[in-house]
Amino acid sequence: MPEMSLPLGPATQAEIYVGGADELPLDPDEWESRAKAVLDPGPFDYIAGGAGGESTMHANREAFARWRLRPAMLAGNQQR
Repeated sequence: MPEMSLPLGPATQAEIYVGGADELPLDPDEWESRAKAVLDPGPFDYIAGGAGGESTMHANREAFARWRLRPAMLAGNQQR
């Protein structure tokens, strides 16, 4: 019988669930400080400055703050 392999998505999810993953921040300020550490000043300033008027950047931060992450592991997929 041929060995069956999981599709990439479920296999990756299972690997993370069992073995853990790199700790990634959920705080936008932490992402900003990490970006500043690895980007050259020009690209960082362009992105951190909202590429202009900053209104989209503020709206994105407000929208991100309204989202809550809900793990779906071991949950049925009939209703989401």
